Amino acid sequence: MEKQILVTVSNDTTLYGIGFVCSFFKNLDETKITLLCVTSESQLNTRSDIEKAWYSPDELKKSTLSSKQKRALDAAEKMFCKHGFSDQNMEIKITSKKQSIVKDIVREGHAGHYDAVVLGRVGTSAFERILSEKVTDSILSESIDFPVWICREPEWGRKNVLLCVDGSDSSLRIADHVGFILAGEPEHGVTIFHVNRGQDLDREKMFNDTQHILEKNGVEPGQICRKTVSSLRIVHTVEAEALSNGYAAVATGLTGRHKGKIQQWLAGTITMELLKRLDKVALWTCR
Repeated sequence: MEKQILVTVSNDTTLYGIGFVCSFFKNLDETKITLLCVTSESQLNTRSDIEKAWYSPDELKKSTLSSKQKRALDAAEKMFCKHGFSDQNMEIKITSKKQSIVKDIVREGHAGHYDAVVLGRVGTSAFERILSEKVTDSILSESIDFPVWICREPEWGRKNVLLCVDGSDSSLRIADHVGFILAGEPEHGVTIFHVNRGQDLDREKMFNDTQHILEKNGVEPGQICRKTVSSLRIVHTVEAEALSNGYAAVATGLTGRHKGKIQQWLAGTITMELLKRLDKVALWTCR
């Protein structure tokens, strides 16, 4: 089944998000990429009518980008082409900033009905890291109905997905997403992973329900395994499991299985802590 992936392009040429997508997907014919650049209004309004007349619509859009954005977009296109993505499966969208970068990305994510929105996580300087965290953290606090991938500094060559489950509706939704993405990608497996803190939980049902969702999406039973670790340190346990076993991505719901605001806040806090701590591994999450 065709997968529609929105990849955000900023003015950073490290291109961690693009690198992760290129490294992860093998079934390229079924993977459609949209590169999104958000420009400032001031850039859009500096061109004279005479100058605009010399540009085609696509050239005019690119002319509104800053020099750093142009370099990043050119590098992104070259990287995708180098790793086998065809021009027919790639689209570029350049839009002016209407509210904030965060809200504009969310708006495009909603409007385009994408299967995932990919954000890079720069790490070359403290200043860039702060800016990146503001964007990615703010998106996770928005009311979003699409999965978000945060790729802070992924390591090439990693495989498979660590799917963290707790029996919540949110973890079932992220399981559905993982199943959809891994369908047609047989070189990746998925581990259904649960950190047992002694909760009153029917774990067998939780694992069975999750596996049913994965298989319903087209993941083969041989691609799926299960693992439970007893620990009170959820973030540390997930991080250690992901890093030591070469996973490409950690997938987790953004909200927990309890309905109370405090419990939901705690579940979100765990995901946000994973976002800050995970290195070499991408984080996939949704509400």
